Amino acid sequence: MKLAPWLKTAHVKLTSRLMIGTEQYDSAEMIRDVTVAAGAELLIATINPKDRSSGVAIADVSKAFDECHYGYTPVSTTSFVHSAHEAIDTAIKLRDLFGIRFVKLDVRNDEQQRWANNYDVITAADVLIKAGFDVMPMITPDPYAAMKLQDMGCCALRLSAGELGTGKGIYNLQAMANVKNIVSIPCVGETGILNVTEVTQLFSIGMDAVLVNSAIAQANNPLAMATAMRLAVDSALYYKVAVR
Repeated sequence: MKLAPWLKTAHVKLTSRLMIGTEQYDSAEMIRDVTVAAGAELLIATINPKDRSSGVAIADVSKAFDECHYGYTPVSTTSFVHSAHEAIDTAIKLRDLFGIRFVKLDVRNDEQQRWANNYDVITAADVLIKAGFDVMPMITPDPYAAMKLQDMGCCALRLSAGELGTGKGIYNLQAMANVKNIVSIPCVGETGILNVTEVTQLFSIGMDAVLVNSAIAQANNPLAMATAMRLAVDSALYYKVAVR
């Protein structure tokens, strides 16, 4: 079954419903191999504003992908930032360095860095959209913030399913469903995902895609887990099509 793109903008066209993080790996080859195993299409690039590092060098990762002729779409992320100003600055620097105009917008400034600050996300999104970026922000599920960001022109929303880095799993299902039911742009479920069962739960409430990071990166066998996540996504999508 050939699936149509779930997200199309001026700068990207995405068909794979599984996105993965790239910040917890120590080699370009592992990032490439996990991405291929997951069937993911995005290559996420970032800069830590505190020390200007980006983990594995972006150029090395790009070279590793080019060597195996695997197609990917670059996207910048602001996952290390703690304010709207830092988010805007990071996105603009990555655009100027690498020409990336699709930004995975994050602003988490609570003490434990677990929840998106929706106010700062809206502030940063407004500036970046006006600067010509495709913006896909992460929010703590809230209908007001979701509608505001949609009306501003965000191409998709990322909804927090649980607390980042706690190992508690997902539990925001009803709040996420409430958001999905009132917006017309795609919604992505992420944060707190522990296993393939939770991935299928997110699709059962209508998520258009999922983003999985720690569950893969911290697995005993990241390649096997990436494959398992891809198969879980495929099974959820086939089920949705079959019951329509």
